[in-house]
Amino acid sequence: MLVATRINNGRMGYIKAYREHNMGLDDQLFASDNNKSHFMCSICLNVAHPPVVYPCGNEHVFCDGCIQGWRGNNCPECRAVPPRGSRPAPLNPLSMRTYNSLRLKCSQGCGEWEGALGDMSSHQSITCRNTIVPCTHNNESNVGCRARFPRHQLLNHLLECPYRLVRCEHCERNCPANRIVSHLRRCPMRPLACPHGQAQCPTIVSADLARHTDECPYKIIPCSWSELGCVYRCVRRDMDAHETASMVQHMKLMKTKITTQEDSIKSLTNEIRFHSGPTADFLVLSIPRRSS
Repeated sequence: MLVATRINNGRMGYIKAYREHNMGLDDQLFASDNNKSHFMCSICLNVAHPPVVYPCGNEHVFCDGCIQGWRGNNCPECRAVPPRGSRPAPLNPLSMRTYNSLRLKCSQGCGEWEGALGDMSSHQSITCRNTIVPCTHNNESNVGCRARFPRHQLLNHLLECPYRLVRCEHCERNCPANRIVSHLRRCPMRPLACPHGQAQCPTIVSADLARHTDECPYKIIPCSWSELGCVYRCVRRDMDAHETASMVQHMKLMKTKITTQEDSIKSLTNEIRFHSGPTADFLVLSIPRRSS
């Protein structure tokens, strides 16, 4: 807010400065018997905070922020021009002790604290219910919740914060609440039913699914003699009984396979001899026929 402060120094003039919301402390916060009048900033018309002394030689006190925004090269109060190269300075120790002892109410309007000005920052940083604080579900890399709330609203937010940590019921790992659903879908310890649909199989975890699939006794597999012509299929746990009971049939399949291969070899040998003629430069091996 642009304010004009009238200065009476033999002529009419105006001080123009921007009054920031964080410059100065409202004098209504202070007890009436305080020495606050010694620390009033004539730019924002509040008690200077933080206070600095302008090097005009008359010990005039201003807010540090107000005087930093002052565009003139003279004192806003007495119009005196400071020495070249001089800068505003902190209060002397005695004045600072008096300043810090001023009694006031909390400037954030919590209504729960009244004390010395020097203790107000400690109250606001630790206990004031109206202090704006960040959500604690964040880390040093600023990854997580960036919301900020008055301290008295923080607890309700923490209970519903999408970045609050939730423990997975399967692997007991802590995950942000907004990622727990996707984590449960791929959790290596989530329980799964046997993919072969058998209730007899115990519940397995996702990490063991591949191994269980290869070893499941209820998986339907082909007979190990399938390459010789056996078309029987059954669950893995019954396959040994089938192979034992069907040994004779499997031997017959093997004999048929061997006979077929011998006939194929004989046919190929005759075809090679026919095409190569009597002067062939290779040796054709004849495999004797197995007697039945």
